[in-house]
Amino acid sequence: MLLVLFTSAEVFSQETKESTKKKSTQKSRQAAILFNTASRLYRQKNWQDAAATFGDFIKRYPRHEDALESHFARGYCYNRLKQHEKAVADLKIAGAQKGSRWSGDANFYLGRSLEALAEASPQASGRYGEAAEAYGQCAAIRLAALKTVAARQRPAALSANLRAFTS
Repeated sequence: MLLVLFTSAEVFSQETKESTKKKSTQKSRQAAILFNTASRLYRQKNWQDAAATFGDFIKRYPRHEDALESHFARGYCYNRLKQHEKAVADLKIAGAQKGSRWSGDANFYLGRSLEALAEASPQASGRYGEAAEAYGQCAAIRLAALKTVAARQRPAALSANLRAFTS
């Protein structure tokens, strides 16, 4: 009797694992479809629908590996739509992730949106300072990237020059 219960529990456990794996695969597929739809709308410059679709993606899959890119893309869409308050919210999220692929561009467009808000309202003149900080972050990120590329290229260039000199 005990063996039957143990075997039943093991079979149930295996079925649960397989069911969970299927659900995970299905959820992953649904996330990919939604993200790809949003990306297609973005490439077509359909800013309104792209922003809405990226928003849906962020809402459904906030911890997905593409969530940060979705925040950047939605922020950019809002920037293009001149909905700068909404752009600022998303671009701050995307720009705050140090070392991410999106942090430099996010800080650049964050600066642009903050600048637009400052120009639109005299009461928001403090946004100029925030914009300057965002532009500074963008410049620092891009400079660090350039230094990294230069450091990788330098040894090869030096050895090529050394061979040319010693030949």
